[in-house]
Amino acid sequence: MVNILIVEDELIIAEDLREILEGFGYCVVAVANNAEKAIQFFDKHTPDIVIMDIMLNDVMDGVQVAELIKKKREVAIIFLTSHVDKLTVERAKIVKPQAYISKPFNEKSIYAAIEIAMTNFISSQKPTVSAVPSSQVAKDSFFVRDRGMLRKVKFDDIIWLEADGNYTLLHIKDQKLALRTTLKEVEQQLPAELFIRIHKSFLINISKVTAVGGQKVQLEQVELPVGRAFMAGLMDKINVF
Repeated sequence: MVNILIVEDELIIAEDLREILEGFGYCVVAVANNAEKAIQFFDKHTPDIVIMDIMLNDVMDGVQVAELIKKKREVAIIFLTSHVDKLTVERAKIVKPQAYISKPFNEKSIYAAIEIAMTNFISSQKPTVSAVPSSQVAKDSFFVRDRGMLRKVKFDDIIWLEADGNYTLLHIKDQKLALRTTLKEVEQQLPAELFIRIHKSFLINISKVTAVGGQKVQLEQVELPVGRAFMAGLMDKINVF
């Protein structure tokens, strides 16, 4: 799920925006009505997108706040705009926002802005597995497309990955997601210290291993075959006493 922080000092507009976003299935982690709260909530919730009103009625405007939070880490910025002067618009460009939402907005403009922001964020970051880098790019998670939405998947939640032709099946607890990319391409993007190939068709999360033996590995409630060529590498990854 995409986590969004709203920074808007007009309560009615902020709540209207929240309702629209949640109606589309996005998660609004917080609503800030000033610069101080915006920075505080940004640090606390690590959102994937920040929707920022440019004309905040505060000591700092939205452009200044966006500059501050982007120095902390890269994040997709969407500016809320109405009638702003040329100087402010030029300053906003420096922040390189992923999209703009014009006031008054509607559901279609909000949805389009989110989709554009996520797409633009992909192109501005290192490419990941058929999806969008998360707020902690290439460290602990990525996004995958799931039924028209972008869903965050944490590496630690992945049990194993399975090759299925030009697709990769991602097994997360009792769920299964299909990625439009090969297992080899996925493997290149995942942290080597956490994932290891055990078979030409299987890539596993080493932290999920509960037992190994007889050319097989057990991952919680699942048992998978281990190819002979991969057994030595697997044994090197686990601690044996």
